[in-house]
Amino acid sequence: MSSDSMYFFYALGSTGLLFLLTYFKIKVVGKEVGEHPYRFTAWLALGNLMGIGIAYTVHHYFESYPPEMAYLALFLLIALIAIGLWRR
Repeated sequence: MSSDSMYFFYALGSTGLLFLLTYFKIKVVGKEVGEHPYRFTAWLALGNLMGIGIAYTVHHYFESYPPEMAYLALFLLIALIAIGLWRR
């Protein structure tokens, strides 16, 4: 699997996970996430995609930058966002 398709699947999976987490938090647990919860989720997903885009750009313009480091950094970023969203 090429590096480009890995970024695509990571973006798709992590953004979908954020939407599912927020949906579960609102509908099942019954907690509100701010005044407009779905708008908050949309901004969160947009920030996630922007972060993946930045990591993709850095990886392709600086060949010495290993893609595994980008995946690890993005995974940690998503984990921190998910924990922050869950504790809210």
